[in-house]
Amino acid sequence: MSKKPRPPAIPVNNPVAKHAGKFNRAATFRDARSYRRKPKHPGREPFPIRAA
Repeated sequence: MSKKPRPPAIPVNNPVAKHAGKFNRAATFRDARSYRRKPKHPGREPFPIRAA
């Protein structure tokens, strides 16, 4: 059984899809060296100590 020859591929240039990952990226941390996040529950202790 012989395979059909494929037609030559036409290169598809889609600049929107090419650069979509750059623009859909989350912009939460603009500078990766600094970590600025407020605590979720600022008044609570991280591990409460219970008295027995």
